[in-house]
Amino acid sequence: MSDIEEATLASRSDEEIDYSDIQKLDDRFWENAEVVFPEANVMVKG
Repeated sequence: MSDIEEATLASRSDEEIDYSDIQKLDDRFWENAEVVFPEANVMVKG
């Protein structure tokens, strides 16, 4: 995504975004969901 596209999307309000093509997350989705924790960051001194 270009910087211009990102700025355009970021400037939109929630009401301006069309969510109609996004499927609802039903119980079947959550039955298969897994919690995944990110790996810890390692601090590197230069």
